[in-house]
Amino acid sequence: MTSRAVMAERSTGLGILLCLSSMFVFASQDAITKVIVQDMAVRSL
Repeated sequence: MTSRAVMAERSTGLGILLCLSSMFVFASQDAITKVIVQDMAVRSL
């Protein structure tokens, strides 16, 4: 493989990793928000 092909393969893997981690972060935020809203009024957030 050329260095350009190796870099493209690495950046593709990095992109997939970043996409999956961002989905996890947003799902966690959504779950935390749903728990907080049950205990507090929306105005106090």
